[in-house]
Amino acid sequence: MLTYELFEKHYPQIVCTTSTREYGNQSNSLKLPYIGTAERRQKVYRAVGLPEGNYYVRANMLHGALTYEVGMQLPNPAPSVDIMLTKIADRYLAIDTGDCLAIMGFDPYSQIVFNQHVGRRGVHIEAIKEFIAYLKREHSIDPATLLIVMSPAQQAASSLYEFLGPELSGPKWKPYVKRIRLHGKRLYQVRWADRAYDQLLASGVQALRIERSLIDTYTDERFFSHARFTNLGDQLNGRHANLIGMRYVLKSEIALHAEMVKLRNEITGGNVSAVMTLLTRSRYAETTNFPTLSQLSEEKQLEIQTKRLMTVGILPTDLESERRAYIKGMYELHHKAWEVSPNPV
Repeated sequence: MLTYELFEKHYPQIVCTTSTREYGNQSNSLKLPYIGTAERRQKVYRAVGLPEGNYYVRANMLHGALTYEVGMQLPNPAPSVDIMLTKIADRYLAIDTGDCLAIMGFDPYSQIVFNQHVGRRGVHIEAIKEFIAYLKREHSIDPATLLIVMSPAQQAASSLYEFLGPELSGPKWKPYVKRIRLHGKRLYQVRWADRAYDQLLASGVQALRIERSLIDTYTDERFFSHARFTNLGDQLNGRHANLIGMRYVLKSEIALHAEMVKLRNEITGGNVSAVMTLLTRSRYAETTNFPTLSQLSEEKQLEIQTKRLMTVGILPTDLESERRAYIKGMYELHHKAWEVSPNPV
């Protein structure tokens, strides 16, 4: 099981992992050995400490740029898209790949997590740029705040072709394609994963906030590879899972209630310093019985709860300006919630 330091070290509430071949094929495709897939998926979930049950959403990929936003109600059947995002804790987004990229990300301010499937065709149509533009337009996200992981994929050393199809042609591909001679053959080497990385940078994502795996799925037999199966007759065909989501970390209702009453009293008393201290020490997730919201409409409760930042004070220590903005946003959001509640605790 492959995990990523970007989240594991700085954002432990975010689960982000890629399964290896020892966990078996994770896809339900009829073209693959799909019998027993449900049990193999549960094995992956248990390995990273996730609950069993109906918490997981998988996409039926189309090699395009369609986005599906996962809410409280899980989709059935699975959405036919290449991108999924959610603000809801305990909604885990899975993309199954065999050489393509999974681009898994998290925005600390909006608390949105997302998972995007990108292959050569996705890179060709610039699906990454289109999705980042969608986040800016629909969710007011600054790409500079995004944290992104790029999964193992087929890298340039093994992306060799005798002919270039339409998805690898055109002037924008020119810097990423070169002719090489290998074993007496003239081949094209295509750095399609490098172009995917460059599209993230061109969209405003910061290089220091990207963790890129350079594992080549074609040569590393810990992972499935469709190209290796096709070209070299690998006996094990399949797809590995790329999974991301926010853990639901809930204190007991009594402890949560007591903490929030104390926090409300500090706010109404104008003791901002004490409020900041309490907020930075708090580590709790949302509860549908949150007392100060109980009299609001269900729609308003959902809006406030999904926007409220889930866990506080777990930002990287080297991002102090972000931390201050984060805490300020927490204060304003909680203050607003108490003001609109007709029956505060």
